[in-house]
Amino acid sequence: MSGPTRNELQAIGRRYVELTNARDYDGLDELRTADFVAHVPRDATVSRAEPMHRDTLNKDLRMIVGAFPDLHSEVEDLIADADRVVVRNRLSGTHSGNLGGIAATGHTIAWDTVQILRVADGKIAEAWFVTDTLALLRQAGAISVLVATVEPDMA
Repeated sequence: MSGPTRNELQAIGRRYVELTNARDYDGLDELRTADFVAHVPRDATVSRAEPMHRDTLNKDLRMIVGAFPDLHSEVEDLIADADRVVVRNRLSGTHSGNLGGIAATGHTIAWDTVQILRVADGKIAEAWFVTDTLALLRQAGAISVLVATVEPDMA
């Protein structure tokens, strides 16, 4: 039995982004297998990803949409091979709601994410998420970043 074609994988990746942009949680659940697991970093160590199932991941998505009601995901790259599709996208939205204790700023914030999706039987069975949380938190005013400047003589 052969696996999905590159075109089929890319279509699943595009559909995933379309459903996310539409806030279609039922559609996302239909696109995922019943035993779907997502690996989402929950602290500063990207290697310590907390496994999440469909309901928990949808709850997280609802929390983010609550903070960014106009949240939109724009696909930058879509790469497919074997049983995986990688979606690199740019998220943006107006920070007009509470984001995990961070008060709304009213600013448009943009950050990058990468999702690696494993497909089984035409559905997403597993996902790994990498998010530029530093960019998100910096723009939301939750952290400041020291930017070092190098003097021309020191370079």
